[in-house]
Amino acid sequence: MGFFKAVAGGKVKKGNLSTFLNPFSTVWKRVTEAKEAGVQTQNLNGEGKILGGLLVMRPGSRGVEYQFQERNFGDSAPVEDVLKAVEAAALAK
Repeated sequence: MGFFKAVAGGKVKKGNLSTFLNPFSTVWKRVTEAKEAGVQTQNLNGEGKILGGLLVMRPGSRGVEYQFQERNFGDSAPVEDVLKAVEAAALAK
């Protein structure tokens, strides 16, 4: 749970499962996009309501280069931003 707390500012952030009931929610948009992209399996293991994110860390104890927090189920960090952060972290001294 430490990672989820770090991404969400010290708390475990949980989403609302009622978003699955709304056929116009971003969740269903992402499900449709995944199916169209050929994704055939989903990870349905675990608690199910915890929202995650992404941290790109600088080497050693130099801190966080980039942080992305999932606000809705299925959010993902922009690939371009992640690649830039990884490059910057790799060059950090």
